[in-house]
Amino acid sequence: MKRQQFFVLVLAMVIPFLTIAQDGKKVNPKLKTKYSQEYLDKMLADNPDRMEFLNFYTDNTCYIVDMPSKPIDFIELEKLNSEPGMEKNIEAKDLVNFNMYNFNIVPSLKDTKYYKAGNTGKLIIVRPENDVNRMYENSKRTK
Repeated sequence: MKRQQFFVLVLAMVIPFLTIAQDGKKVNPKLKTKYSQEYLDKMLADNPDRMEFLNFYTDNTCYIVDMPSKPIDFIELEKLNSEPGMEKNIEAKDLVNFNMYNFNIVPSLKDTKYYKAGNTGKLIIVRPENDVNRMYENSKRTK
């Protein structure tokens, strides 16, 4: 009886740690727009740290703000891989659960880039890759 209680106690302590360890080993569904499932599965198996970074990169490279009233140099946001005859115009619904891989966004190594999201009144700000790398390293230190 005590052996069973001990076993249950050990399981109760170990299972949360296994769950936490696996959290970083998930594939962000947004990555499927850019990479094949086979590639993502292989990366997850062979290089889980890289997958963790790509998940972070996907979620933290871009953010959306209201269009500022002052003039700003921006690039017009465009949908990629639109089917013939489909609208390329950006609508507010395109910004919900935003996936940068669906658009003409190309991050810079050192410079912040700005993309105007059609007539939505929104601006997509794309952080430089160096900043995202630094943010990732900081997030790892604080875990």
